[in-house]
Amino acid sequence: MEVRFHKLVQRDLHEILSYYDLQSGRELADKFYSEFLKLVQKAQDHPKHFHLDSSGLRRCNITRYNHHFLYRIKSDHIRIQVLKHNHRHPGFGLARKP
Repeated sequence: MEVRFHKLVQRDLHEILSYYDLQSGRELADKFYSEFLKLVQKAQDHPKHFHLDSSGLRRCNITRYNHHFLYRIKSDHIRIQVLKHNHRHPGFGLARKP
């Protein structure tokens, strides 16, 4: 199954990587990115593995980093809508057009 990203997910990812890069150096940012890619692959391989959250989207927790991404399953792909910190407002990113 193909993975597609909302156009603003790149911005979400850049903000997170920049934060980790400034706080702890490139190594932590690289580890976050690697973990994110691993979980995207898991969602791609097993789209129904992750639970539905209250928004109706599937939620994949990146637990080591207190972040998660939300995605929806389409007939031929999954679409990642938002990547955010767990303490970010629950509605952040939900208004993005599918």
